[in-house]
Amino acid sequence: MRIVFLGAINLSNLPNGGEECKNQILISKINVEFNCAKIIDTYQWIKRPKLWWCLFLNIFLRKVDVILISASSVSTYRLLKLMRFIKPTLLRKTTYLVIGGYFSEGIRLKRFNWKVYKNLKNVLVEGELLQKKVQANSGLSNVKVITNFKIIPDLPLRNSERLNNNVRFVFVGRICKGKGVLAILEAVELLNKTNQKFEVDFYGPLEEEFDFNSNKTNYCGFLDFQNDPKQAYSNLGNYDCMLFPTYWKGEGFPGVIIDAFISGLPVIATDWNMNSEIIEDGINGFIIPPNDSVSLANKMIWVMDNRDTAQTIGARNQKKANEYHVDHIWLKIMELL
Repeated sequence: MRIVFLGAINLSNLPNGGEECKNQILISKINVEFNCAKIIDTYQWIKRPKLWWCLFLNIFLRKVDVILISASSVSTYRLLKLMRFIKPTLLRKTTYLVIGGYFSEGIRLKRFNWKVYKNLKNVLVEGELLQKKVQANSGLSNVKVITNFKIIPDLPLRNSERLNNNVRFVFVGRICKGKGVLAILEAVELLNKTNQKFEVDFYGPLEEEFDFNSNKTNYCGFLDFQNDPKQAYSNLGNYDCMLFPTYWKGEGFPGVIIDAFISGLPVIATDWNMNSEIIEDGINGFIIPPNDSVSLANKMIWVMDNRDTAQTIGARNQKKANEYHVDHIWLKIMELL
């Protein structure tokens, strides 16, 4: 069986976001499962005109049994329209792994014509909420749920010694307003007026400039979950709670929430897109309104005042983490291809 995979991978480099992280994991499974696989990396495709010849050759001119697309919603839509025009029979061999949550919004706003997707073998979204949104605004019957996933190492031991130190919060992701970084800094300002002992560390690519000079906040670079997961998760396990106050429009099933679960952390997240489907308020984390630094500060105070309970929530999350192991999710994908 010959499979062609398309998506932004940026292999040999740390992923810049959820799409590249997910695709780097995917191709590790594809290369093992398929003897004849063509991987087409669409990373920065606009700057790589030769990529279009590679794509045309491997999709339209050579025999292909399975096409797996894991790319941005806009790029995928353009490609599918091209396939529909040149060789529509290919659509029945195509499975589209939707990245993030914008796809359902694009369908609702009619920026994507749902009929372009109706002949695909599968449209795989990351959660039931996204599935319901797509189905409510289209005539698609091929929409199925495949959650996000991670390569999960041996679960790290929680560091109980940290309970004698400051309460430590962590943010992992792109450093930008849309991911809620400004809300965290505003919450820190509010908490600085109290006598609470805490600190907040930030990990991820810097997309906007922020002032991390406060003695309560630190920018710490990157956690390499891809190449050194044991060290990355052990590092993450030294924190008390993950902060994820995102309001980014493209948010789907954030992989960093799985990272938090693996490391045994509760998560304070905004009621945004799929967050409330993944996080049950008070059970494995806390849900707050978007753009509400006061609510964020109040939940951070709760964690500081209830560290033992927060640790119990984190232990519960570690048990749940295995549900998102790529080995389990990949078997579900293989059944659909």
